[in-house]
Amino acid sequence: MPEFPSFLEIAEKALNTTGKPMSTSEIWTLAKEMKWKTDSVGQTPWATIAAQIYMSIKTNPRTPFRQVSKRPTRFALTLWEDTSERGTSV
Repeated sequence: MPEFPSFLEIAEKALNTTGKPMSTSEIWTLAKEMKWKTDSVGQTPWATIAAQIYMSIKTNPRTPFRQVSKRPTRFALTLWEDTSERGTSV
């Protein structure tokens, strides 16, 4: 049985690919366009991505993610804090 990347791995890969903050629906759209394989069978994978990113931010002090805006909610990589700001602040 092949191993598929987790939703968090897909989110990190999408953010690295675009180099800019993204919403979870944008992350999922890119994943589909790039044909990144997942084991997702749910009807709202972007909601699952959001839930997993939120939990990572809340529970993992070394998370690669941070929320940079609300309405629309966009996420960026924490390593971008050390370079020029690539999105708007919360």
